[in-house]
Amino acid sequence: MAQDLRRRTTTGTTTVTMEPDDREQNIILRSGGQLSASSLLSASPTQQGRALKLHVPVLYTLLPSFIQNFIRNVSFLAFLGPTWSERLLVLCGSYVYKFVNESSKAPKGSPLPVDVVNVSLVQESTELDGVILPVGYKAIFQVSTLRKKQYYAVPTKEEAMIWITSLQDARQEAIRRSMGHAANMPYPKSWSYFDTLAVGLVKSKDRIRQRLEEQNMREMELSSLTDGGPIGRGYFG
Repeated sequence: MAQDLRRRTTTGTTTVTMEPDDREQNIILRSGGQLSASSLLSASPTQQGRALKLHVPVLYTLLPSFIQNFIRNVSFLAFLGPTWSERLLVLCGSYVYKFVNESSKAPKGSPLPVDVVNVSLVQESTELDGVILPVGYKAIFQVSTLRKKQYYAVPTKEEAMIWITSLQDARQEAIRRSMGHAANMPYPKSWSYFDTLAVGLVKSKDRIRQRLEEQNMREMELSSLTDGGPIGRGYFG
């Protein structure tokens, strides 16, 4: 975990090391450790199951289509293009979690709050041009927030629709709870406990992400200065 939270870069002859403070690390380690896959699975989650998550490298999205086609058709360049990774998805309480497998001690990435997600069935030919479904998988559904989109492949369209319906229902229930309209609806104490841990984990990871982005900007500005001038800001510099 410490390696995931540490970033070391070199600008000229100066080495800059950035680490989240001990308090942030402790929050992530403590919250993530208690949000293990086995703990969530034992809490009777709304929905859980395996799916393949699509990863598309940023560089790949910037390439012209003919180069993308070349990468997809040359086997030893496949790592440069879209790839699928198996994940265990768990919808529990107000969050959906991603794990590598049932033995994972902490979620992969930040839990997604269901009250802000949109979910839909993907038409492979129009939305994911050039992405090939792995053998044995017939459907893709999309989970999106304002900041990102995630694509998951499952063996059947029926399974995709179960996930879509479950996430849509969970979103409506979360919104009703936030508005105080669900007082008579039972909500397990274990789910409330996991929701609290997820809130802390998401906030801590967001703060770390923000600090890394600020550090990247400072390094870009320093690099620009050493290369001969300040970095331009907008059309007028």
